[in-house]
Amino acid sequence: MKIREIAEFLKGEVSGDPEVEIYGFSSLEDAKKGDISFVAEGKYVKLAEKSEAACLIVSPDVEIEGKN
Repeated sequence: MKIREIAEFLKGEVSGDPEVEIYGFSSLEDAKKGDISFVAEGKYVKLAEKSEAACLIVSPDVEIEGKN
């Protein structure tokens, strides 16, 4: 599934390449290329910035630069 399709389903916005394929879900710590992960609170921003996840679903009240 592509990031674009996930964003459409969630009624979210994409920052980055919407055509990237997502193959699995993982924690921020264990994520690798092709994985998607979730950031619900600001206290996880530093961990999210270091994550190798291809895409992050980010809560509206959290801001992360440079991630899909």
